[in-house]
Amino acid sequence: MANPINIRTRLAAAYHHAAKVVAAALALTALAAVPSTAHADDARMTIVPAARTPPLALPGFGAIVADDATRSVFVSSGGGGDGVEEVGYGGTVLGQLGHEPGADGLALSADGRTLYVALSRADAVAAIDTGTFTEKARFPLPPHRSCPTNLARTGPDVWIGYGCDHGAGTPDSGGVAVLATDTAAPKVALPREISAQQRSAAETHYAAAPLVAASGEAPGTLVVSEPYVNPTTATTYATSAGADPSLNVVRTTSLGGSELADLAASPDGATAFAALGSQTTVDALSTASLAVAGQYATGLGPDAVAVSPDGTELAATAAIPGSHVYVWRLGDPAGAASGSGPAGDYGRPESGAPAPRGLAFSGDGRLLFFVTEPPSGQGGPTLTVLEVDQD
Repeated sequence: MANPINIRTRLAAAYHHAAKVVAAALALTALAAVPSTAHADDARMTIVPAARTPPLALPGFGAIVADDATRSVFVSSGGGGDGVEEVGYGGTVLGQLGHEPGADGLALSADGRTLYVALSRADAVAAIDTGTFTEKARFPLPPHRSCPTNLARTGPDVWIGYGCDHGAGTPDSGGVAVLATDTAAPKVALPREISAQQRSAAETHYAAAPLVAASGEAPGTLVVSEPYVNPTTATTYATSAGADPSLNVVRTTSLGGSELADLAASPDGATAFAALGSQTTVDALSTASLAVAGQYATGLGPDAVAVSPDGTELAATAAIPGSHVYVWRLGDPAGAASGSGPAGDYGRPESGAPAPRGLAFSGDGRLLFFVTEPPSGQGGPTLTVLEVDQD
């Protein structure tokens, strides 16, 4: 098998380095492009650190999910590592799980009792018992499908963005697979792509592992897009798993920006939020049409985006200018207007940079878990627990 380096990790590092060089050379231009309200003086939320952990015992960062059932956050090592750490809501490291090669994308079952981990170097998805923090099952990908990297859940179905980085000039190796966990004998299967023009296309194809975003509580809609490419194209699918899984194309379109770093879906599945590194906003996209329904002003190059499980809050990070965590109230008309300020703004004083995909909310939206990555070779990622005062 070709070297399964996580393309998101490799390109993210290159992108952030390039972005900082450009920002230093064009600081005045970059600052002028960001509306002054991006750092709102009249913020209606207070965001303060509630807890901070020392550098995690992980060589890198892959993904993060928060589990209200155990009041724990799970953080994976990314393609270059083989572990997952469990951190309590208070910031205390509760456990470390090894022997999970290339532990990357994460997804939780609806009851929070099972954590699914994409193992990019084992070509499988692991199921972890969150109560005992041990692996209870492992589901291999179909033959000749490699490097599962990104996960999203819709009801009992775990959708998998897979694909190795084979280097420039090689055939497309990425695609989407599904693990239907409610069948008698769960296994990873390849869905058929169905569109109005062609009713029986075999599979979706991408140059590398695509990002997948969905609502766990509103099954039926999946948004897929390849990260760190220009131009960026997104597709919305109506999903069907079970014995004959399929992805029915709802809409495919080219997004307004490029260098997609993160993708999230609202709890009702009606809106997707895209952090496009070429922009100074997070775009809200209608999943039905993929039209821009709103823009949330950040600094240059938003890195991560997350929606609270109750659908009332949106969070995003950006590293230029400065490093900030922003929170908006969803449903607030002013919050969805281009150039409007966030309801809360945390200016991070620590060194390092926000990690792509490094945000997660607790169930009630009062805690926001924020991952930063140090400069190369200077330790592991760090988790900060932020408290969001909604009053």
